[in-house]
Amino acid sequence: MPDFRGSVLRGERDIAAYSQDMSGMRIAPRCVAIPSDDQDIGPLFGYAEGAAIPITPRGAGSNQSGSAVGPGIIVPTTRMNRIEVSATGIVRVQAGAIHARVDDELASISRRLAYDPSSRTFCTIGGNVGTKASGLRGLKYGSVDRWVESVRFVCPGFGTVDTRNPSRELKGAIGELRDEARSDDTVSGFVKRRKGLKSSSGYNLDALFDHDEPGEIIAHLMCGSVGTLGFVTDVALRTIPLPERKMLLLAFPDSLRGAINAGLALRGFGPSALELVDEYGLAQMADAGIATPPDSKVLLMIEFDENAEALAARAADYLAGKGVEARRLNDAGSVSRAWKVREAMLLRIKRQMENGSTIVPPFVEDLAVPPDELPSFSAEVLGAMTKMGLKPVVYGHAGEGNLHFRLPIPKADGEALTTRLGDECVGIALSHGGTVTAEHGSGRLRLRYAEREFPRPVLELFDRTKDAFDPKGILNPGVMPSARSAQQ
Repeated sequence: MPDFRGSVLRGERDIAAYSQDMSGMRIAPRCVAIPSDDQDIGPLFGYAEGAAIPITPRGAGSNQSGSAVGPGIIVPTTRMNRIEVSATGIVRVQAGAIHARVDDELASISRRLAYDPSSRTFCTIGGNVGTKASGLRGLKYGSVDRWVESVRFVCPGFGTVDTRNPSRELKGAIGELRDEARSDDTVSGFVKRRKGLKSSSGYNLDALFDHDEPGEIIAHLMCGSVGTLGFVTDVALRTIPLPERKMLLLAFPDSLRGAINAGLALRGFGPSALELVDEYGLAQMADAGIATPPDSKVLLMIEFDENAEALAARAADYLAGKGVEARRLNDAGSVSRAWKVREAMLLRIKRQMENGSTIVPPFVEDLAVPPDELPSFSAEVLGAMTKMGLKPVVYGHAGEGNLHFRLPIPKADGEALTTRLGDECVGIALSHGGTVTAEHGSGRLRLRYAEREFPRPVLELFDRTKDAFDPKGILNPGVMPSARSAQQ
């Protein structure tokens, strides 16, 4: 690779280390190229285009959809981790910076990132943008998409791009995509119907409807693009002040359905987070020294970060009126331990349940529906799982219609069970107006459902978007819903 100053790894051990992400999917790359800095991306692209070798950007490898592995060149952003904090509240961050490290730097000016995925201690900002990450406080603060100010990236179609000042050619291409999307009744109707649905599936078409300026459209189109439109080098993000005070309520409804219904009602009280964990999570809380009623079946974690005292009191009164026990966690140590349990749910599940004979694959773990559909949707999904003799761990974002169902499955039956159950549960989600992935991004594990989730004109628009940025298709091919792949 002429002019590439970084490290190129071809050893068997290195190839194995980058052959898998947290989705469990395995694809051996040809090699691993670790850029020294963003100046290495151009030469890398030149080599890859000339040799017709695909490039897969990779952050921490925490992806759940199979989009951080590929057969060509894996390009980790490990060394691209600079963080520049501004007094204006804007932080410019290179793609490989760890989310929690960015928050540590922002603490010096009493600010933080608004969105906060559970994997914040190891996930990267580039990965957050690529998957349109959301997290524990998405109910109030949404996904990274809401907070993106600008993006710098490299793509085959337009070279180095800064969305603050895109080229005339790129502006023209984006203008055509915007006008086409808005004039197509199927596309515009699809986008309108999904307003309010938490989804990171497919390209972020909201960008073409919510913004008019080409630079803003491009920046938001990069959110959820999983490295298929450009190699993100750095991102400017708006931040929020650290809250003066937070309050955390723990509520103990008598059933999962009761917890979901309580969560829907509590949305109106203005919580910053509204998280659910089932009996498995309750046991983890007890192990962490968090007192819970002995017969508890489910827990709601209800956080307030503005007018916290008054809103928490109102929420507690409401719950008491419904016969639901609620406790305030007042000491900082207990609050921290409770949130650490919630943040570590996936890692705990995998560590405790995966072994030589059992796997916990991510295949229906990120389904989402409009929040009001969550009670009936979850009942149907749990019914399908029970019918197959499977008991999931359930946790997630009860206020956003997005619960994570984690299933320990016998490895010997894994492929057949995941296919059969995946088909059924995806059908349930889509019948409720839902999506196959709320915050984990598109990827190889989701592609079988593309034609069921997206109408043909939407898939064709995805392809034209891809072609504009990456005419030769070298950027992370095979991970985004496509009309072309659907025909194969």
